[in-house]
Amino acid sequence: MINRDIYDSMLNDAAKATKHSLNISNKPVLGVVLGTGLNKSVKLENSIHFPLKDLKCFESLYHLKGHPRELVYGYINGIPMLTLNGRIHLNELPGDNVEQGLMVRMQIEIMIKLGIKMLITTCAAGSLSTTKNIQVGDVVLIDGFLSLFTPAMPHFVGEFVSPENILANNLGPLVKKIADQNIKKPRKTVAGIYAMLRGPQFEGIKVDKRALATMGADCVGMSVYPECSIAALHKISTIALAFITNDDKAKHSHEKNLKTMLNLEEQNSNFLTQLATKLADTAQRVCL
Repeated sequence: MINRDIYDSMLNDAAKATKHSLNISNKPVLGVVLGTGLNKSVKLENSIHFPLKDLKCFESLYHLKGHPRELVYGYINGIPMLTLNGRIHLNELPGDNVEQGLMVRMQIEIMIKLGIKMLITTCAAGSLSTTKNIQVGDVVLIDGFLSLFTPAMPHFVGEFVSPENILANNLGPLVKKIADQNIKKPRKTVAGIYAMLRGPQFEGIKVDKRALATMGADCVGMSVYPECSIAALHKISTIALAFITNDDKAKHSHEKNLKTMLNLEEQNSNFLTQLATKLADTAQRVCL
């Protein structure tokens, strides 16, 4: 069993190794987690890539298509930032695996240790049948969570947090403005509630999707909540975005989700790069 002192030592070592490998001279102010099909969506200047697997505590990491699992350091309009290209999920090993949970936690806390003050986290998600009529290609600005079915978060004793509290809902109008400039109609951006299921199995169409919608969720996925949960421990203001790759009727698969995201790559990249540019500037001013 890994206690808090051992974990903190591992985290410090991982952050130092990452800083050295990425040759970080200026503290990054913004972190961006790029989900399924989005790993090339934020264009950084003078970028340096570092695979998480090169860190001792990530040696057991498995390959997952569409998820490079690398930290990238670079600049956007001269402002230093980090992207995590391809997150680690809680569902990648059977059961509630402690080692897996610590990797999920550490991938975010490394960025925080290195200096980020704001976080954008993104994912591919499925829409649910609600009055918002969310369709494939739409973007949901997550403004709340349905957390009844989330797995145990990788927290230590006494770490009581509410991930909803760090969602930067005050930045919603700015996010929507930038999205509307880049997301072509009939695609749209709406605020909505995100339900996290552990996976890796997809939610059922006949019952699960209807049940989640009835309880108030607008979309569903297998990530985002853990990153927000860890960000909440450090009071890191976070924008969470779900890119819709399947509806509540059609059968779906990881391969289909990837294909959908790749078809929308240019629009999504323009949107996320402009959003990151604006928020990096905001975060930089917070640091001054």
